Amino acid sequence: MKPGNRTHRVCLWVYRNLRWRDLTQLFMAAAAVGITVAAGFHNTWVTILFCVYVGLLLLHTVLTLRQRRARDRVQSEVMWGLFDRINREIFAGDHRTRFTLFRRAPLVWPAEIVPWYRYHQGEGDAIALAWRSRAHFKRNEGITGRAWEEGRTLLCAPLPRFKSRQQFEHHYANTLGIRQPVVAQLSEFMEQVQTIFSYGFQDQRGRFLGVLSLDFKGVLVLEDGGLYVESPGANPDSRKSLRVNAREMDLMLKDVESVLTSFALAEGEGVAR
Repeated sequence: MKPGNRTHRVCLWVYRNLRWRDLTQLFMAAAAVGITVAAGFHNTWVTILFCVYVGLLLLHTVLTLRQRRARDRVQSEVMWGLFDRINREIFAGDHRTRFTLFRRAPLVWPAEIVPWYRYHQGEGDAIALAWRSRAHFKRNEGITGRAWEEGRTLLCAPLPRFKSRQQFEHHYANTLGIRQPVVAQLSEFMEQVQTIFSYGFQDQRGRFLGVLSLDFKGVLVLEDGGLYVESPGANPDSRKSLRVNAREMDLMLKDVESVLTSFALAEGEGVAR
């Protein structure tokens, strides 16, 4: 499915904007139509009341969608700012780092998580970047799906340097356990990623908030109790130029979890399970 494919765009729009209660309203409208037809359109008052009802329902739907999109935009700006600060403070503003927040797509069955907000230094906004992605995972599928299943556990997957797209797809399908159709849709960016951190967020009741996937175009090496980035061609001394502090990573995850919890409360729709 190409990024510009109309079906893909429609699915993304549905995931971001519609909820089950919207379908309930649709069923209500269908019931109203049935009642009106049963009563007969020759009754003037029945016809007038039916038109008023449908008009108000449409207005309510439009206002709900606009409010939801405005809230989504505000939340995306918050996440972009948070990820930018994390990238500067922990990864020294490294351009090889990409953050993606996955959330459960409300109308997908069986349940899957899809990119909701994405940050990559110097590129667009959080929603636009997530909109381009075609990644989607089930529970326990790949490191992202595992983070969803295990919850509140920081997972790290070191990856080899792939020599071809075929080698990349073989590793993701056979080693990481991701469905072949999903692997085929992963971007060229992922072919260059050599380290993935994933973490599943939960609120205090253990309800699912989302999964953060941190993709890094570099090898993270554990030395002297710390993680260091090894740059291609760098000598042993220069590879320690970027140190990833475990305590800072833990604080970063707590900050993101607090923000996601506040989002769930502000939405007033409960937390996606």
